[in-house]
Amino acid sequence: AKIHLANLLNHQQRYDEALVLFEQALATREESIKGDNADVTEVLIGMASTLHNLGRLDDAEAAYERGFAINDRLFGPDNTYNMYIVNGLGKVAESRGDYQLALGHYEDAARLVRMHFPDSPDLGIVLSNVGKSHALMNHCDRALQPYADAVEILSTHLPNHWRTGASRASYGRCLAETGEFAAAEPLILEGLDAVTRQWGAEHALAQQAMSAAEYLYEAWGKPENAAPYRVTRQVAEQQ
Repeated sequence: AKIHLANLLNHQQRYDEALVLFEQALATREESIKGDNADVTEVLIGMASTLHNLGRLDDAEAAYERGFAINDRLFGPDNTYNMYIVNGLGKVAESRGDYQLALGHYEDAARLVRMHFPDSPDLGIVLSNVGKSHALMNHCDRALQPYADAVEILSTHLPNHWRTGASRASYGRCLAETGEFAAAEPLILEGLDAVTRQWGAEHALAQQAMSAAEYLYEAWGKPENAAPYRVTRQVAEQQ
């Protein structure tokens, strides 16, 4: 029960409270379990996510790597748990600005999801991360295919979810950067709507989608269409 509550607190952005519970759960399990055990890995994954959210990147990486090593010894490197761990390591690398390393982790995560759960929305999430890594390295041309695949998968499994909206907006931004303005427009606007509905206009994902809309219309030669998104973003940033 403690680990479920910790995961819930992490999801609610109550990271300090979540970390205390994860640390308690880890101590309890390490006391009662000697040697490698998947129950310990489960705690380490949640703890690593919380540490990452707290900005403690080195500690998050260490927790993920410890979990990976335990799973590797128990089940071999291609086990199901490790797809979450390598995706987490990708997030840590991305937060450090090491986008090439992040890309490698995300591609490995995509390989493992395809191996174990090829029909899962998880594949859409990790492919969106692959696309984002390419985009962050200013390679939107390489991002288009993983983004397209991610949006197709997420639209099938989670049609109205904010994750799908965020992926649509990011895909649209890359289409706009490669001059595909008409194709980009509905993706960006639908994505912005979904993310704003869930998180509000001040949230970073909504800001990114507004920035994508502003970029699209400026690049398309429609500055009058861009203006509302610029104004909205400035208002949100000042709040």
